[in-house]
Amino acid sequence: MFTGIVEDLGVIQSIELKQVTLETKLKGWKIGDSVSVNGICLTVVKISPVTEVFCLLVLEVMPETIEKTNLGQWKTGTRVNLERAVCLGERLNGHIVTGHIDGIGIIRKIKTQENAKIIEISVSAGIIKHIAPKGSISVDGISLTVVDNGIDYFSVSLIPYTINHTTLNFKVEEDKVNIETDILAKYIEQIKKSENTRLIKNEINQDYLEKYGFV
Repeated sequence: MFTGIVEDLGVIQSIELKQVTLETKLKGWKIGDSVSVNGICLTVVKISPVTEVFCLLVLEVMPETIEKTNLGQWKTGTRVNLERAVCLGERLNGHIVTGHIDGIGIIRKIKTQENAKIIEISVSAGIIKHIAPKGSISVDGISLTVVDNGIDYFSVSLIPYTINHTTLNFKVEEDKVNIETDILAKYIEQIKKSENTRLIKNEINQDYLEKYGFV
């Protein structure tokens, strides 16, 4: 589990069919650790020190990850947002982020508003239904607050710190970003579906079947 607070900008060193190698200055890794890379939860399978400051992490990648995220657009030199898994007892400065990407959003507009940057992102209907104004959203692994939303888009506002310490500083219109909606919204939807199913089942009884000629 993660919080959406980016700790480092890593650099992709190589991409193979099933593995990604990146460079980071974050420390304290061990084999099997989870790491959020642009919001994607990946597993560390190899660690190689490079200097006293930097190390290389080799991460395993599944076919579904390539299909559902913007990982397929990464190349050598691509900068990525990195976050280590949260430790119990730490402050949750962002929001609950699982690292399980819901889909890809496309940046459709970027504008500057005094010291902030407003970004509008187009998303699918399956994603927008879980987004609400003032709610939380993870964009490329960054915990952000939704400013507004429409039928097929939402917008976020970036403070200078976020602009200067994440990959959103390098994004341009038409770029693709990984989207993870608030897990609480998904649970609420699932509860409502289960409740509706239960109500429907309760309505179909012997009297119902006799009334409409089924028996």
